[in-house]
Amino acid sequence: MPFLTVSFVISILIQLVLPIGLGVLIMRRYHTPWRLLTVGVAAYLVFQIVELPLFQAIGGTEFYTTQIVNLPPVAYAILTGFLAAIIEQAIRTGGFLLVRNSVQTWGGGLTVTAGYAGIESALIGLQLLLTLIFALTYNPAAPGSTLTPEEAASLQAQVTSFWQLPWYLPLVAGLQRMAVFLMQSALGIMVWLAISRRMWVWVGAALAWQTAMNTLSVILAASMPNLGTIALYILIGVVNGAILVLLYKKTGAAQEVIPDLAPAKGSKKQAEPK
Repeated sequence: MPFLTVSFVISILIQLVLPIGLGVLIMRRYHTPWRLLTVGVAAYLVFQIVELPLFQAIGGTEFYTTQIVNLPPVAYAILTGFLAAIIEQAIRTGGFLLVRNSVQTWGGGLTVTAGYAGIESALIGLQLLLTLIFALTYNPAAPGSTLTPEEAASLQAQVTSFWQLPWYLPLVAGLQRMAVFLMQSALGIMVWLAISRRMWVWVGAALAWQTAMNTLSVILAASMPNLGTIALYILIGVVNGAILVLLYKKTGAAQEVIPDLAPAKGSKKQAEPK
């Protein structure tokens, strides 16, 4: 139990605290407003609201029940991953278009991206935190409890099952979430390039890359974590991190002047001592 608790705490720090901290650091580094971060958060929430009804509507069609369901598992994963990618990239693109005049710099694009990727991770981390608190504090014999014996027994069984999880499972979940965070960050910067540089091919690149990542995630989710799946999650994180670094260098972001630190217009250059 102590090892499992520590594992959950580390996972919560990765999934909840780290994304929030990164968002704050990015805004401080590039002097970008909270508004850009909230645009990214709002775009992700819109995606969550829209995705399920759309998939339910598609699932109720005759074509889906007669053609799609019978596809081989890999083909089915590719198709559903592609549909999810279309929805997500359309909403992400809409978010960037909404503030397109404020995201012409790398810092602006990165702030919106941090909001989108960060809230996805933070919500899962918050859910994990609440679950851990409940498991640590649950007491079926607490005075004033209104649970029936059956409900109390059911909750106790869930808590018992919770503490019987392998100690490393929360760490794997944290690793997976970090890989997804880096993937969402890379996808966000691709769409930012399309909007800020009017290089629309990057929307197609983001769509193709997310389809591949979604497909791989579905396949990995079908089995319990092992050394092979852990290695793949690490590889996903490393590859998407490398994409971010590459885009950072190729877009000239390394030479970007931070707005608040730039010389004011019309200011005279300080005379150098002779």
